[in-house]
Amino acid sequence: MPRRPDLQLRVGDIIAVTGPRSKLDALEEAMGSSESDLHQTDLLSFAFGIAIGVVIGTLSVTVGGIKIGLGTAGGSLLAGLGFGILNTKKPTIARFPSAARNVLMELGLLLFMSGIAVSAGAGIVETVKTVGMTLGLCGIAITLSPVIVLFVVGRYGFKMNAAILLGAITGAMTSTPALNQVTKVAKSSVPTLGYVGAYAFANVLLAIAGTVIMLL
Repeated sequence: MPRRPDLQLRVGDIIAVTGPRSKLDALEEAMGSSESDLHQTDLLSFAFGIAIGVVIGTLSVTVGGIKIGLGTAGGSLLAGLGFGILNTKKPTIARFPSAARNVLMELGLLLFMSGIAVSAGAGIVETVKTVGMTLGLCGIAITLSPVIVLFVVGRYGFKMNAAILLGAITGAMTSTPALNQVTKVAKSSVPTLGYVGAYAFANVLLAIAGTVIMLL
């Protein structure tokens, strides 16, 4: 960008300057932080975010004998939103460079998939021998049907943005790994905007639906 009198700097912009060390230190203190600080991971905020998320997740209210709460995932989501707001005010707070974030996202997804495979793999052979592929095909149909219906209605009925809509669908599924895949394919964090609200509602409605089904 060319230097012009009307050029405005915004939070998060990085500028390169030269001059005496003492003057640069004073300029850094007046304007914000050095670029080296922005490449460091704020592990303290990361740890506090996890702790606060767990505490929020343990909170619940009882309505009609049904305990309703956000759970650990929902609590962590709220804590992350809070620290994200702080980061917009001061970029060095809750700073999480993309490289470090991508490593944890990939590692988390792999551990999640491995955990599912280990827990399901123990009885999958016996299940296939007993009911064949019928159960698997039914599971695929049950999983894909609501997703396809939601996408068609949201995209063509309500004219929603595809990225936000897919984020909302993953939130309705309460599936963070699915959201990670959507954001990776979209190469954008925009799907997260749809995920947040849908996840909060779905987490509560799932608890209610599970109790109702058990009563029936």
